[in-house]
Amino acid sequence: MYGFLNETLFDNALPDCILNFATHGRSNAFFTPARWQQKNSEKGTERAEGKGRTTAHELSLNPVLLDGPVELVLAWIVRLMVQLHLYELGDDYEYQQGYYTAAFYDAMWAIGLPCSSDGTPTGKRTGYSMKHWIASGGKFANAIKDIPQDYFPWSGDKRRPATGKKPLMYGCPSCGLKIKTGRPMSGICITENCNEPFVLLSS
Repeated sequence: MYGFLNETLFDNALPDCILNFATHGRSNAFFTPARWQQKNSEKGTERAEGKGRTTAHELSLNPVLLDGPVELVLAWIVRLMVQLHLYELGDDYEYQQGYYTAAFYDAMWAIGLPCSSDGTPTGKRTGYSMKHWIASGGKFANAIKDIPQDYFPWSGDKRRPATGKKPLMYGCPSCGLKIKTGRPMSGICITENCNEPFVLLSS
């Protein structure tokens, strides 16, 4: 899947990386540059750091995401790939862990995953919190239509959050899409041609 998205959306410009599934606080996903090291090898997945040593970036997803809509999983993967692309190839891009810059905002909109601080077109363009959605007819939405179905062998983690609290169920009043989460949320539906605000269905 990474290879398909790399070819379709990034012209195969991104290096190989480590795809990891792990919980990290309340984060849905995160990108960590040069997290993995491969020692004493002439062939590595990323830039050399000293003689005989190479490193690889990490794209990490919360396994709970895998129980949700395919589009949601793909959107998070591409979001991490945008960060990787900026880190590797962005002109004058200064990476800051957890902080989303104007360059990230512009790249996300260009690829068809608009974002802002509050998940609306008028939200802030930079900050430590950034919510994305899928643009109808955008580059991302068109690309994922052609992904082979056998690229989705995953099953998500259906366990309750570690806090033991009862999950909250949100739904879209227009298309019926439902999302289960361990904490209160706000946002708009990512389904194509929808963009309705989510409402709380149960608590």
